[in-house]
Amino acid sequence: MANKPLTMLQIRRILKLFMEECSIREFHRQTGIHRVTLKNYLHRFRASGKSFVELADLSDHDLAQMVHPSRNTKAPDERFEDQEGRLKGYAKKLASKRNKYLTKQVLWEEYLKECPNGYHYSQFCHYLEQHLQRNDLTMVVPYHEPGNRLQIDFAGEPLWIVTPRTSERIACPVIVCTLPCSSFFYAEPLASARQEHLIPALNRALVYLGGVPRNVLSDNMAQSVTGKAAFFQVSMNL
Repeated sequence: MANKPLTMLQIRRILKLFMEECSIREFHRQTGIHRVTLKNYLHRFRASGKSFVELADLSDHDLAQMVHPSRNTKAPDERFEDQEGRLKGYAKKLASKRNKYLTKQVLWEEYLKECPNGYHYSQFCHYLEQHLQRNDLTMVVPYHEPGNRLQIDFAGEPLWIVTPRTSERIACPVIVCTLPCSSFFYAEPLASARQEHLIPALNRALVYLGGVPRNVLSDNMAQSVTGKAAFFQVSMNL
């Protein structure tokens, strides 16, 4: 329907594409949103007197009040305002390479220590995700056709096995196989990253996933590349 209100994520996507000077026709082709709806929101953006960049910097509550002034949008409670002030710091922590083991669960537990009456985990993640998307307007989410591609690679850090008798620590590289359309994945720690352990693990991954994709993307894994004759010319060994 042409007059159906859009979600906040859709509104922010409209802002992003208008900032890139995308036409109404092209936007309609990409998203299927009715042209009349797009024109209505464009009129509201311009009537606000703010630039697209300024609108994109607004919080979800302020932006909703701007484009839907007639709707009874509830004022944010103290928890919302408190978390809004913390989101920038949380985003920096997640982006920092020094915090490679940091997760949203750890951030949420840290948040609850400072705000015992704060949001539950799901709501905390919801606002954090909105902040990350709002401040990364150049992010492009590619379309993945179902069943077309399986992405495989080793995880950044190995798991460790400790032998009971000698207490020796043995590193176990972890292979991860992901279907990007659904984010369905298979992960398995291996005795080593050599082919004699990698190939059987890939077979088990296909059995677990229940099918064989058209393509397998391995990100130039050393186990699958035997040599490079020239730039962009490689010999595969799988």
